[in-house]
Amino acid sequence: DVIDRCLRLAVDAASATVHDGDHASGIGQVAVATHKVGKAGLVRAEEATPLALVLTELATNAVEHGLSETGGNLTITSERSGTHLVIDVDDDGKGMPSRPEGLGTNIAQTLVQGELGGVLTWENRPDGGTRATIDVYLDPISR
Repeated sequence: DVIDRCLRLAVDAASATVHDGDHASGIGQVAVATHKVGKAGLVRAEEATPLALVLTELATNAVEHGLSETGGNLTITSERSGTHLVIDVDDDGKGMPSRPEGLGTNIAQTLVQGELGGVLTWENRPDGGTRATIDVYLDPISR
């Protein structure tokens, strides 16, 4: 549920403007199709909050930087095995020239490493676009 909300929020906010060359203009919205594959399962509130923030940032970046000129597909793939969770945020946009930088990216990196004890990586996809991967081991939920 949290991933669905983050995905909708990020795409709606980020696609509100279209890039015209190097300048953003409010002339319309790019078409971004969103897809969710797999399930993250139950996550403790203490881990859901940083995870939601990171997913929102990654989805927003994918739309703003990868899909802003042409639109395209944004796919969130979750694989959960016990406490191990891997989430890929994929876009089929233009890819990235180098590792992303900026305040939002630094905050996402800090949240994944510091709050979740995991790893956040980025790579260009072989068939075009960018993949950001969150790889974490979550605390078990006690009932």
